[in-house]
This record gives sequence, C-alpha cells and structure tokens, in this order.
Amino acid sequence: MAVSQATIPARIADLRVAIAALEAEIAGKLSERDLGEANEDRRAEAEAEKAKLTETLAALEAMHATEKEMVERIVSFRKATADPGEAIDTDTLRSEMMAEMDRLAATHPDDRMVYAHVLEHSRAGPELQEDGHIDAAKLCRPVAEDHEYPEPDQGFGRLHRGNAIRDPNSEVAQHRAVRRHDHPGHCVAFLDMAAALVPGKTGKWTAKLGSAAITTSQSVAERAYGQGDAATIAQRSFDTAVGLVPTKTALPAYAVGKAQLGSGIVSLVRGSSETDSALRQREALKTSTDMMMDSAISMVELAKAGVQMPVLDKVGTGLSVVKAAASYGFNLRSAQDAYVKDADDLTMRSFDLESNYVCGLKTLGQQLTEALAMFKECEGLV
Repeated sequence: MAVSQATIPARIADLRVAIAALEAEIAGKLSERDLGEANEDRRAEAEAEKAKLTETLAALEAMHATEKEMVERIVSFRKATADPGEAIDTDTLRSEMMAEMDRLAATHPDDRMVYAHVLEHSRAGPELQEDGHIDAAKLCRPVAEDHEYPEPDQGFGRLHRGNAIRDPNSEVAQHRAVRRHDHPGHCVAFLDMAAALVPGKTGKWTAKLGSAAITTSQSVAERAYGQGDAATIAQRSFDTAVGLVPTKTALPAYAVGKAQLGSGIVSLVRGSSETDSALRQREALKTSTDMMMDSAISMVELAKAGVQMPVLDKVGTGLSVVKAAASYGFNLRSAQDAYVKDADDLTMRSFDLESNYVCGLKTLGQQLTEALAMFKECEGLV
C-alpha cells in the first residue's frame, strides 16, 4: 500500500501534461507574433484553458494530499498493530485504524483518487519491513500440497499467493460483494463496462480497449504459469496496444516509439533463451513484463486522450466511463510500481531465480485479474 501511494494519480498526471502542452503552444504563438503571424484568438483561448486547468490541478493536488495523509496514518496503525509493544493496547490501535479507514472512505466518495484497494491492502496485504520493503519470505510463502491454482482457461480466475486463501471461490464472492456494497448504483471497476454504456462507434472502440486489457492480463497469467513463449506473449500484448492508437491524435509517434521498444524486447527475450546466462534471463523476463504493464497503462491513457473523449463527455453516462478509466489506470500503475520494487527485493534473497519471478508475476497477476473479474459483476448494476 505504501508503494502504491507513491504513484501520481492519473488525473493529476494528465492535467500536468495538458498544462505543459498549452504552455508550449502559448510560447509558440508568442514566437509567431514576433514574426507577424500571430493567432491572438487562439493564444487567448490557450491562456484561458491553462488558467482553468491550473486551478483544477491545484484542487486535485490538495485532495490527493489529504487522502494520502490518511493512508499514511493507516499504514502507521497497520505497522503498530503488527508490533505493538508491551505498553500499547492492540484493540485500541485497531479501533483507531478502522476509524481512520472510515474517514478515508467518506472523503470524496464519488470522486476518489485512493480507491477501495487501499482498505483491502491495509487489512490483508503483506506487511512492510522497517526499510519499507515487503518481506519476500512472507510474500512467497510455500504453497500447501492440497492447494490448487485456477486454470488459465477459467476466465483467468484469481492468481493466489500461496496458501494465503483457503477457499478461493468463497473469498472471491465475498470480495465482490463488498465491492458492490462500496459502490452502489455504479461500477468503477473496469473500462469494458463502457461497451454497455456508450452507444455506436465509440462503444465498440471502448469494448476493444477492454478486450485488449484482458489480453494483457492473460499474458501475465500465462507467463506466471510458465505457459507459452515469453517473446510471443510480449509481442502479442504490444501489438494489441499499438493497434488502439487513435489516428487523429498526436500519438502515432508514440506508437512508433513503442514499436521500436517492443522489437528490442522480443529480441532480448528470444536471445536470452539461447544462453545459460541467468542475468540475461532475469532481465528479459523483467523487461517483457514491464512492457506488458506499460501497454495496459497506455490503453487507459489513450482512452482518455483519444478522439473519442469529446463524444464521451456529451454522453450522460460518460462520467462513469471516465471514472472507470481513472480507477483502472491508477491500479495498473500501483501494480507496476509494486511489482518492480518486490521483484528487486526478491532477487536479492536466496530463493531460486525462476521461482522468485514466478512469485512476483503471480502477485502482479492477482492485482490485474481481480480488476478484470469485476466486469461480470458490474453488469446490471450500472
């Protein structure tokens, strides 16, 4: 949880990018004015847009700071209950922690930047060590002999951490029931809900986004179980993301850069299989997984920055779609950040190399597939 809160919320990051773009445009208009080719009307519009976005950004940053302070207090309570000391009443600590959680839940309930996964992680997440790292020994606890992971063809299921969950089916049902209770009347779990909300061409395009994100999560699950060639999985995830770049925006250049990156990653993965170098294998696996995550995050950014956004803004239910994109994007960024930190910590320990990364991928897959599994639960609730 502490790792996830270090991530800048997608809405704040988007506003900063938009403001920077307007500043560049304004500077360009000023240069044109010096050359006698100024478009003063457009410059005035850009100045007004920048002022409005700057005001919105300040409000969001203040809101995020407030929520983050609450989360940090919850983290401190969590650590204190794990090692309370002789003079501290653990019941009192837990009571104070739950009160802080309630205050967090009541903060901007319809416009949150720290979503319900904070509550889930603070209750059941791996405990942090004094240096802020997650204890890899607890994260990768031995799997019970009678524990069965869900097969990949069962809707991707949930990828569980060892024997932490005794009854996966009942646990999933309970988890989803809590989510439905937390968000009555609408669902903010996953982008694919937009297919049922937004009519016509935009709905089909957004449904395509949802399908692409599912493909990315499936790729992570396959890699975690050692199924399929890593290079093929990486290339498939990358191709899916690049195919979604809106042609009428300034993002095709971004797609070209991604293509070059994707090609290099595939070569790295395939090259690593031809050598016994453990380092090359580790770097190939980590880089390909990072690329899968980055592709999924890009899908969310493209959804918000694409030519479809003006259409979504005019639709009565468009706000729900935007909330879904922001929530899903935040969770993806949190998962990516946590994966990188956990993976670095795991490789420093005396576990088998491949087992370390399989464990890390399963942890990552759990966070992704939980978001994806929510889509079915959203049907009929919006």
